[in-house]
Amino acid sequence: MIKIFVLSKDISFVRSLDDSLDRIKYNSKAILDVNPYELYNYSLSNKADFLIIHNSYLSGYYKLFDILLTNNNLKVIYVSDILDYEPLYNAESNIRFYKMKSTNINAINNVIDIMNKDFEIYNSINLELMKYKEKIEEEKLIRKAKLLLMEEKSINEEEAYKYILKRSMDERISKSLVAKNILLKGGK
Repeated sequence: MIKIFVLSKDISFVRSLDDSLDRIKYNSKAILDVNPYELYNYSLSNKADFLIIHNSYLSGYYKLFDILLTNNNLKVIYVSDILDYEPLYNAESNIRFYKMKSTNINAINNVIDIMNKDFEIYNSINLELMKYKEKIEEEKLIRKAKLLLMEEKSINEEEAYKYILKRSMDERISKSLVAKNILLKGGK
């Protein structure tokens, strides 16, 4: 079940949000007594998935969004009828932030679902990207080791690669680890 904290000083907003949220999917709790400066630690310690923050809670303290979004698992929905986007520039560009009007609060379930799906897609793309970056780094190491072997042992590129491959199989370690060892020991 997704844990949602609702931060608002407007009781009518909290009630309308409570009526709109799907109780089967979401566990929501209205938080009225947390200081905005302590909200980051509060959300971390209570393992919130979402914060729904009404503009009545903030009093113009927009920097809070940048702080909250440093937690990579927290998603933030800001509910405000004020269309001042300039102070929210950094938050607006974050995939875990969404701003909506309070008149659209009946669509909150859809917003949460879409944000969760987008976040899953984003994370899977990032994982793939990390794999490719690791592969590129591994290839760079092997290429540098081959160049060092070619220079030190006066062998061609194919022989240098075979040397790395053989050591990898003999020592039962990855080619990149062999390459690191070769670079550390200067071709030996």
